[in-house]
Amino acid sequence: MKSSKDQAYKLGKMNRPESELDSILKQLKQNRFAWFEKNKVKEAYEAGKSWAQRVKEEKKFHSTLPYADARFESFQTTTIPLNKEENIMSFTGIHPNALSEQAPSSEWTVVIDETGSEFSKDAYTANKTKVGRIVGIFIPKETVLPELPKEWHANELSLSEIESVVKRIQTSKCGVLGVSVNAFPQVHADQWFAGIEILLELALHLLPITEQTTFNIFVEKRGEFDCKMSSVLQKTCDDVLNRFRRVHPDLAQKLVLNGSIISKEGHSYNGYADAAAFVWGGSTAQKILKASRWLDTCFLGQLKYSLCDILELMEHEKSITPEMWTDLVTNQAAASDNSFVSALLRKLGEYAQGDVEKWRLYMNHTVRHLDSKAINMYILGRQLKWLKAYVPDDEKFLPRLRLLWLTVNLAEKNHRGETGFEEFQKEFHSLSEQLYEEDAPLVCNANLHLAVALTNNYDFNGAARLMDKWHSVPIETPGRQLYGRLLSTFGQHNAFLGHNEKACVDFRNAIKTFEKLSDPNESKLDISQTRAYLVNVLMDSGEKNVSELMNEFSLYFGGTLEEAAEKLSSSNDSGEKYAHHLLLRYLVSNRTEVSQKARAIYLDHRSNWKSGEGHPWEMIEFYRGLLLTDPLEQANLFRKAHEIVKNEGATLQVIDAVLLGSLLTLDSEVEDEYRQKVEQLKTSMPRLEERLTVLIDQPSKKRSPLELAAAVLPFNFR
Repeated sequence: MKSSKDQAYKLGKMNRPESELDSILKQLKQNRFAWFEKNKVKEAYEAGKSWAQRVKEEKKFHSTLPYADARFESFQTTTIPLNKEENIMSFTGIHPNALSEQAPSSEWTVVIDETGSEFSKDAYTANKTKVGRIVGIFIPKETVLPELPKEWHANELSLSEIESVVKRIQTSKCGVLGVSVNAFPQVHADQWFAGIEILLELALHLLPITEQTTFNIFVEKRGEFDCKMSSVLQKTCDDVLNRFRRVHPDLAQKLVLNGSIISKEGHSYNGYADAAAFVWGGSTAQKILKASRWLDTCFLGQLKYSLCDILELMEHEKSITPEMWTDLVTNQAAASDNSFVSALLRKLGEYAQGDVEKWRLYMNHTVRHLDSKAINMYILGRQLKWLKAYVPDDEKFLPRLRLLWLTVNLAEKNHRGETGFEEFQKEFHSLSEQLYEEDAPLVCNANLHLAVALTNNYDFNGAARLMDKWHSVPIETPGRQLYGRLLSTFGQHNAFLGHNEKACVDFRNAIKTFEKLSDPNESKLDISQTRAYLVNVLMDSGEKNVSELMNEFSLYFGGTLEEAAEKLSSSNDSGEKYAHHLLLRYLVSNRTEVSQKARAIYLDHRSNWKSGEGHPWEMIEFYRGLLLTDPLEQANLFRKAHEIVKNEGATLQVIDAVLLGSLLTLDSEVEDEYRQKVEQLKTSMPRLEERLTVLIDQPSKKRSPLELAAAVLPFNFR
């Protein structure tokens, strides 16, 4: 649905009478900024009329040309033409002082000041009040601010005096923009000029430009950069304009940037920039900053990728890279509905909602994240929240995309240990049957995730039956990588059912299949994950496979067991957590000479032990407890493991029951909590069957932690 401004702009282009604006104006919500929105609508209408008039004049001019040279008909310009209807992206509803919400003007006075003391490499690790920040106040010629005394310095005045100046900025028709030094890559020893450069470049992308426009830029001097160095600032302005010209050649022709470095008393408006910078950087002015609502709307925080690059891509491609998208959705400012980052994400969502392929770009990126096994649950949650919010219209949501969407949702549930997949299991099967001949790899991937859901629900026989049909398919049907994953899945199902020798054969065949992939990088993760399954099964197979187990460990860890213990003892890297879990399981459950040495190394680094969030960190803490001999220390680590997993999904609640059952052997006071947990599992996990009986009997039988885990948890859960 088009915004009010878009509709007004179109009316102006069509040269419709101004009376037709009334219906648009009536649609606006009567909020505190309604007057502001109405002015913007009227300005958009006038901008549309101006554009139509210019086009008319250009056509008249070109019609007088004597001929067209055919040599240039096929010439392709290297710049991307601007969509004139949009006149660079517009964002509304952020803040009245946001540059994107300003009215066009033929002349702007820009006063720039800085706050903070660190503009070098130290800015990236400095205390937040010391981080260098650049702040600009953009005053259109139509706005006249009261002149401030030349000796007006924020750090010499009371907070009430500063607040009155900030309120004057807020209630005037002028823009505010601030950038932080640590929000862009370090390119110079001193980032002060770089910050000014980025602030001005952003301003050109955000301010509405509809006519010949002059920017008179006044920057307060700093250190060695005094009034005599205005030529350096002018060179910076020229560089900004040249970069802008590459992506917006037509608009750049309308711009003039004049730069001057001034003394603190060099401009009567300089105090306004001084006040704005002070409230951003000063620890004593946080209440004023909060009341201004400039943070994350006008004062822009840290992003991994260049905001200018993001804006340019969105202006011309109506999309950004998946990596940029992930950076935006996980940015702290995205949690606020009226932040600039949220506005970017809403605009991107509008584009993606109307173009399935753009939406699928981010969907596929999320699937790759899910398949990576180095999953960050905060990032995944933010990615999926955005994808859910901007799912394309139903008529554009084709069956293949629907199955992919269901697969992503199912994979998220699997990772969280949730079991509520029955609601769309029927649709899963229906779509799989419908799409098998059209896209067998997609269906195979979906079935693999559904099989995981079934095993998470302890329905091991059901999972094996689901995958039966894939036993006989030729390798080219799903493709080599998915075929390897099928073999790995067959191995898991054999291991779940206690057929360890068959499982080992499947895992080895899967690894051989992955090793034949043409891109070694594609196979690394699959090989590592499958080798982890193989090692788990070999550990369960007893002493007869010790030499083979040590060889597989060496391949899995990329070194000796002792080296792995040295490295992992102080790691909480999410990419190493499964290896960490596997190492500790072996150190606890095996007493070979090699394991004893690695165990000693791991314990020597106890002071460096770190923890993390999500599975399998609860098992890492569990096994750490079993490495210790003091019952009190063991109990503390079992409790820590319980805290990690106690609020997770149903599958992980089974693990939590084992943790509480282990703690019960050391602390009888948790018996009521333990029994309550087991009662919940009777309803949420009915397929536990004999495993549930083991849990019910634990208060009386008091099985040891390792014995309880082996009796209840499948091979790869413990």
